[in-house]
Amino acid sequence: MKRHKEDGIQTAVGEENGDSMMTVEKQKFRRNLSQTQILRAEQAHPGSARNTISLKLHLPDHTPQEVIAAVDTVLDRADIFAAVLVKEDGEWMFSVGAGKVSGCETGKERDADLAEKYMGNMDRCPLDMERCLYRAKVIPLSGGGVFLYVCFHHIIIDGYGMSLFVQNVMDVLAGKEMVPSVFFREDGYLPGSSAGKKGGAAENVPAGKTDAAGESNSAGEGDGSGGSGSADGFWQSCFSGAEFEAAVFPQKTDKSGFGSLRACVPGELMRRAERFGEREGISVPYLFASAYALYLAKAAGKKDAVFLMPRLNRTQGQRNTLGCYTLLVPVRVRVEGADTFAQLCRRVKQASAEASAHKGCGFDRILSALREEAVTVEPVSESVYIFYRFSFHADFPYSVRFSVAGDMTNHMTFNLFWNESGGLDMQADYQQSVYTEEKAGYFLDAILTVLSDGIPGESRGDALSPKMLSDIRTMGEAEYRKVTSVKGKTFPVGKELTIPSLFRRAAKQYGDAPALYAGDHAFTFGELDRASDRIACGLLRLGVKGGDGVAFLLKRDYRLIPTILGIAKAGAAFIPADPSYPMDRIAYILENSGAVRLVSSKDVEIAGEYEYTEIDDLLSQEAEPDLLPEIGQDDLAYMIYTSGTTGRPKGVMLSHKGIANIVHPDNNPFNRDVTQNGHGIVAIGSICFDISLFEIFVPLMNGLFVELGNEKAMTDAGELAAHIRRHGADILHCTPSRINAYLANEAFREALGGVKAILAAGEVLPGSLVKRLADTYRIRIYNGYGPTETTIGATITEAGDAVSIGMPIANTGILLLDREEHPVPFGAVGEICVYGNGVGIGYKDRPEETEAKYRMWNGIRLYRTGDLGYFSKEGMMYCGRNDRQVKLRGLRIELSEIENVMGEFPGIGACCCIIRKIGTEKEKTERLAGFYTVLSEGAVDREALRAHMKARLASYMVPDILKELAAMPQTPNGKTDVKALADEPVEYVRVYKAPETEREKLGCGIFGEVLSAGCVGMDDNFFELGGDSLSAVTVLLQIEEKLELSDNRLEFGDLYRYPTPALLLERISGGADGGGAEFDIRHLDYEGIEEYLAAHTQKEVKRKYLGNVLLTGVTGYLGIHILVDLLRNPDWCGKIVCLSRPKKTLTALKRVKSSLFYYAEEDFSASYGDKWLVVEGDITNPDIFTQKCPVRIHTIINSAANVSHFSYGDDLEKINTQGVRNLIRFAGKERAALCQISTISVAGMTAGDARKERFCESDFYIGQEIHNQYIYSKYMAEYELLRAAVKDGLEIKIMRIGNLQGRIRDGEFQMNLRSNAFTRRFSSYIKMGAVPLSVYEASVNFSPVDETAHNIVVLTATGEDTAVFHVCPPVELKFSDLFRAAAKLGYAVEVLTDGEFDKLLQERKQTEEGREQLQGLMTNEETKNFHEIPVVQDLTDGYLWSLLEGWSVITGEYLDKYLSALSGMDLF
Repeated sequence: MKRHKEDGIQTAVGEENGDSMMTVEKQKFRRNLSQTQILRAEQAHPGSARNTISLKLHLPDHTPQEVIAAVDTVLDRADIFAAVLVKEDGEWMFSVGAGKVSGCETGKERDADLAEKYMGNMDRCPLDMERCLYRAKVIPLSGGGVFLYVCFHHIIIDGYGMSLFVQNVMDVLAGKEMVPSVFFREDGYLPGSSAGKKGGAAENVPAGKTDAAGESNSAGEGDGSGGSGSADGFWQSCFSGAEFEAAVFPQKTDKSGFGSLRACVPGELMRRAERFGEREGISVPYLFASAYALYLAKAAGKKDAVFLMPRLNRTQGQRNTLGCYTLLVPVRVRVEGADTFAQLCRRVKQASAEASAHKGCGFDRILSALREEAVTVEPVSESVYIFYRFSFHADFPYSVRFSVAGDMTNHMTFNLFWNESGGLDMQADYQQSVYTEEKAGYFLDAILTVLSDGIPGESRGDALSPKMLSDIRTMGEAEYRKVTSVKGKTFPVGKELTIPSLFRRAAKQYGDAPALYAGDHAFTFGELDRASDRIACGLLRLGVKGGDGVAFLLKRDYRLIPTILGIAKAGAAFIPADPSYPMDRIAYILENSGAVRLVSSKDVEIAGEYEYTEIDDLLSQEAEPDLLPEIGQDDLAYMIYTSGTTGRPKGVMLSHKGIANIVHPDNNPFNRDVTQNGHGIVAIGSICFDISLFEIFVPLMNGLFVELGNEKAMTDAGELAAHIRRHGADILHCTPSRINAYLANEAFREALGGVKAILAAGEVLPGSLVKRLADTYRIRIYNGYGPTETTIGATITEAGDAVSIGMPIANTGILLLDREEHPVPFGAVGEICVYGNGVGIGYKDRPEETEAKYRMWNGIRLYRTGDLGYFSKEGMMYCGRNDRQVKLRGLRIELSEIENVMGEFPGIGACCCIIRKIGTEKEKTERLAGFYTVLSEGAVDREALRAHMKARLASYMVPDILKELAAMPQTPNGKTDVKALADEPVEYVRVYKAPETEREKLGCGIFGEVLSAGCVGMDDNFFELGGDSLSAVTVLLQIEEKLELSDNRLEFGDLYRYPTPALLLERISGGADGGGAEFDIRHLDYEGIEEYLAAHTQKEVKRKYLGNVLLTGVTGYLGIHILVDLLRNPDWCGKIVCLSRPKKTLTALKRVKSSLFYYAEEDFSASYGDKWLVVEGDITNPDIFTQKCPVRIHTIINSAANVSHFSYGDDLEKINTQGVRNLIRFAGKERAALCQISTISVAGMTAGDARKERFCESDFYIGQEIHNQYIYSKYMAEYELLRAAVKDGLEIKIMRIGNLQGRIRDGEFQMNLRSNAFTRRFSSYIKMGAVPLSVYEASVNFSPVDETAHNIVVLTATGEDTAVFHVCPPVELKFSDLFRAAAKLGYAVEVLTDGEFDKLLQERKQTEEGREQLQGLMTNEETKNFHEIPVVQDLTDGYLWSLLEGWSVITGEYLDKYLSALSGMDLF
């Protein structure tokens, strides 16, 4: 044969050698199924080497010339090497020439190491399918012998064929004759196939011939060419209920390329395996496949394992043919439930055989079938198992290795080879972005360990002693040692070290050095020691004993830290309670903890609610150090209450040992830094969170001072900056988000110049923040992690790598365990479990939770955190929590809450919500998807379901995708298979209108930036993208600033009326009305209403009995006080039916009881069922009650309302207006009186053209205008009531209330105080430190909630000849009095002219901190050229006076209580 070079490739042309194969020159052939699937993979990744495979044959006794001649002989006698791919009429086909496309070349001589490197580089070079589908080269070795390197495109050869190629080369070298290998047959038939078989696919046949048999099957593997429908059904059934992970190590690095590691199976283990296989009837390859399955399942913590396995797919006649026939199949192994390794092996063998029998439909069709039924996700597995069954035979030395060569698509391929010595070699081919060589070595060790444990040993008489599967180790000794020895340095912590002894030692060592700065007070170490001694002795004289609990409720002043130390010195456990906490939480802490004393002070507003010991009295005690008891390191030191899953906080009990450990100067990098380089810390952590103890004890026990930040410093950057500068503090603890926010404050940035180290904890630490602090301020930043249950911290690291949470602190270790408490492999995700000196005692009076979370593991007591993480070479990596709370576009979403609402809709059977990624490979966005099934007798309208969810959920919680399923996928244990839903085909169509002008691009860009929503179009809705009231303020202010809207400023309501960039920009351009669009009320039918009101406005009123009362809105601030008032006056009514709906995990009853517990002093539980009861229902439902109302109703008091002055969607109309319509219908059926809680704001506004100057009880429409959506909804509710009264004679009462504020008795305010427009507005003035003169000189309606509720009850119980009441105090509160009272508490403001204030307003809008201050003012919309119509309540006041009721005077004492309550809830 003649050869010539063409573009560097040797091409065969001309005559055929007589003993070469006979083939038609340039004949075209179609691909078989295996080749078709490989071609698809190639087209998906063109130009890559991911479909190449290679062999490296070492021949130490042969010359290059001998090997080249042998290789060329093989290439000449196999027609597959004469083929290239060509495209004709859109179809890729094989074009087969007269001889091989390219011959074997000779490379330059290299030593063995360089040759290996060279071949590795060649592996990554792709092959051109249209030029040549292989490359062969002989590399002479400098020490003698050669390497034969051949790289094939997988489309022409499979693993078995590659083995056959090696044997053919060695046979030729041995002088044997090679039989020609014919892959392509001119007659269209493949050897061993059945000519004329119907239904066969025309593959590897000449173009135009379609009557040939299709793909063939390997002997003994079953017929895989059955109907595709039956194959689909098999695969769907096979994977139904599967619970597995596609990848053991889902985390990838930026490292590219692949690696390979090989190990020999020890001879003794091999002999045991062979004997075991003979006894059990299981071949050795299945033993290794079973070990692989067990490893995959255990490493991922799942019940099943799935790996991919290529099946030979050759007939007996094709066993000597060089070509590609292999078909890939997924093998699902049910690992859980197998008792012994032998039983698992039989399962693997059966699963493999069944999968092989159904391989004929092809891997793509298998995946398609699984996707159709949402049975699994893609990729189905990142793990491949290949057994190279070919045994090599040669009389000369050789060694051979196969490689996946170029770019691996999967994470790991586990290969098994017969080696030249007749033994078995294992080879792990791996992606270096997932595996390191060390991890690959651990994997191979794990396989050997599984086999060693799983194959039973033999004793006398061949008695078998099989191990249970649960006892088989799935980790080698080296890896086990590594993952179970992740711990910090170890040093002894003296038994005598406790909080008191450590501080006494510090006081002795640093006596006159500053220890504490708190406001105007300062303590040296000696002074602080003596002050805490006085408190300790005072407590002991009051009977406090060692082991008692002593709670404290104190402000953040100079008495706080001495109290903590004093309680500890008395041998008691300190229990912090925050004065800003709701009273029910404080009461629960005191009761649950069993505290024998509460230490507080008269200046703590709520202290009077409890029996307490005055801290000043304790400080005045005489210190007698001899009174102080001995304290053990294992004694209870303190109790911190954290959130509990039951809704009640749980008390975490910690000993002195943990504190003694964590304060050691060598405990962690942060401690080492600050104790050597620092002077003092500003402590701003809440005393009820254990990080505050780190801020206090680490500095104090090491001679550094503590600057105790006041309440304002905890949230105000400027105040914190002042604390930093005051005494030169150079250490800080802060959450990353708070640091980021504070960096917008100039004073804080300046103060950072003196800060040396910051500990960031509680959140993921962004790398950008680390870099900024390091580069700009030269600050060392440390990242910390640790739950309260392990004494403050478990890991601390200097944040060079912002992702890692570092390594454990001293005397602390971390294990990552699966659900069966087995260690997971290095790099796999497991639950973070902490052990060591810091592990706490347990939960107070919660033995079951303590047992579940505090566990004994191999003699070690550890705490299971519920957090997920994995080990990497950088340290511990945090992966979040294993629960159903997710974040979508920056918003935290509880998926179960959405599912609860979805499940309420009629006809819904099962439902499940997940986050899905939708879009192209380059750009995917996360979308909320809801899946549901329909009850057999029902039907569900998708848009009606969506509307139902919009009515009950925030807009960002309504799924973008709703899909009905025939059946909800389930795992074997009956739970919803969330992973299956992740691959459920869904449709999400987003209509995107791109911005065109610069102005449009700017508007869309602001939306996208603020909402982290990526690419925003002109018609994308702000609220449907996840916007809320807070982000609305930011958007509006940024648009004002960037569009320079000095003369056309936006109002808060504009974004609710014009929620897309297109509409908002139209509003700015003047194409839409701004300033609050008017709602049309002038064209309503008012016939008879004026006359009705005149007839129902009397000078005198009489009391009446209310009968059975239906109370709605009972869990609201006003509704719960109405309930309390009715219960306090039981003779005024019969039974009280409270209408409530469940929310999240709380039933309707629990919600009402929880509100009663929070707001009521009395315990009304004894009268439940007799006097009052809770019924599930919702006024927005036409039927109102979920079940029939249990009693006849005589009076309805409707306190249910959406009080948001701005709301997107139809929430306000649904609740405030439609809900009233539903109640009117119910009242008509029951012949009940209906009392509606309305608002004096229905008086509206006027530009001077209203018919009346004042709005009284007998007025309704007087020509006013309404520009607010909330007020309009309340006005329309009154309209519906009055129409029903006029037309149908319905007995009604309308209670127009004013500005609801804190209780007259104690100033207690509503839990969700930030939903109150007035307090938000007031808060903004305080935060700005300024108020306009027009506001300062004005007055405001101020209605204490408890008196409002009482007067509503009183007025409801009046005769039917009265209809409308103005239930608010006759005297308004002057703003000047309110601001003066605030100044007394340290919240002084400057009074500015309106012009000066407006200028300040515009300045504050320019900074992030300023915009946060302005939120309350932005939501207080004012309409230009309009003023509010004054409201009078003379008639109502007369009624109340005649009934001996009325209103209390708003005193300075009340305002002090009220403002203290707001301050305690962090409003300022």
